Amino acid sequence: MASDRYGYFLAVIMAAVLAAALARATTTRSRILALAASLAVLGVLCRLTARQLDSWTDDRVQHAYVAAHLTNPELLDDFNSRLEILEFMRGNEGAAEKAVSAALARNPSSPGFQKAASMFADKRKVDSFYGQASLLAILQDQMGLRFARAGEYREANDHFEDALRMDEGFYQAAFDRALVLLDLGRARDALGSYLIAQHWASPALPPVQVAGFLRRLESVAQAEGDTPLAVAARQALAR
Repeated sequence: MASDRYGYFLAVIMAAVLAAALARATTTRSRILALAASLAVLGVLCRLTARQLDSWTDDRVQHAYVAAHLTNPELLDDFNSRLEILEFMRGNEGAAEKAVSAALARNPSSPGFQKAASMFADKRKVDSFYGQASLLAILQDQMGLRFARAGEYREANDHFEDALRMDEGFYQAAFDRALVLLDLGRARDALGSYLIAQHWASPALPPVQVAGFLRRLESVAQAEGDTPLAVAARQALAR
């Protein structure tokens, strides 16, 4: 990966050397030969680039490409453990846990797979609250909460949106986003996010949370001049 990313440094050096050489071509014949050679080199480079782009189709293909070229067993073991961590974070938890267990059965002292197993165990500790939400979505939600506590509500909203893109049923992130949208003065958007949270919540949202949201919704809607929404929130609160 480092070779792909920083390979242009060598290309810059080569270009400088070639430019110096081509500057010495003064006759028509030498320039034609230089042009033909340049086109041939460009053709080869284009072909190599097209082949290399296939390995960057997505991160799974990229991992497979790199793993196929690793010859050091320790590095390969560590690299494969990272792939399983990534799959686990995406939500493919069962398959990742199975792969890690099999790897540790073959080599119990593998640092990479031990780290993966530890991370999986930590995720299980929060399953009682977050349910089946993917670890990646949970991390986005937690980052959003940190930004919200710091008063950076736009950044918090971005992270909550990312969490919901990863898992549309992640009702905790939807409710957290609803509160942040109230802080941003976007009452109707906040109501929409709250309704998503209410739809997916299992068990249902606690009454104290619902009441707190409705009171804030009424206040923000009134401040925005959205009287119908403020009245609706007040009526819902009175039920």
